Amino acid sequence: MDKQRSIKAILFDFDGTIVDLRTDYDRIRCGLSKYFNNFGIKKEFKPMLKKIDESIEELKKKKKGGDADKIRKQAYQIIDAEELKAADKAELKKGAFELLHFLKKEKGKKKKVVIISRNGRNIINYLFNKFNLPKPDLILSRDDVKEIKPSKDHIEKALVELNLKRNECIIVGDTFHDIEAGLNNNINVILVAEDIQKLKSIIA
Repeated sequence: MDKQRSIKAILFDFDGTIVDLRTDYDRIRCGLSKYFNNFGIKKEFKPMLKKIDESIEELKKKKKGGDADKIRKQAYQIIDAEELKAADKAELKKGAFELLHFLKKEKGKKKKVVIISRNGRNIINYLFNKFNLPKPDLILSRDDVKEIKPSKDHIEKALVELNLKRNECIIVGDTFHDIEAGLNNNINVILVAEDIQKLKSIIA
């Protein structure tokens, strides 16, 4: 069996790979700074999600702030709100519509489509509906795991839920997070620069 036919799942990044979301991250960092300042935590939140985790760990050590999961949920709600604001201006990446529909309809050798994203589940579902994209076989957002990619946890959860081996998957993304996720999990990575539809000849 050749390498292409052994691939059973494509693990797609979301923002920058499937869509161009254009979220206002400066506004999010400002909102997070104000929120955590209420607990005596002062940070710039760069990188954003990592600093949220660090802030929560600090609060645990100080035994301040109450329930950690509740704090994380409220912090993520700040991010969710800005992502949804950006949805009106979001655009599909070139070729994304065609590629996802092609993978869904591919007869006899259908590959599972998985979204592995640092975005929230709300915005992923919203934009899949907005752009009439076929429903993925699995979505794993930042809301669904304790440690997001490039952590092993994010990818390993996908492998477990779909009963897949590492050599049966390809990661498709656009940033160093995707490269690092592949390296951490020993999975091949395809970086997308322009027309994602050109991947047909590689992954079909």
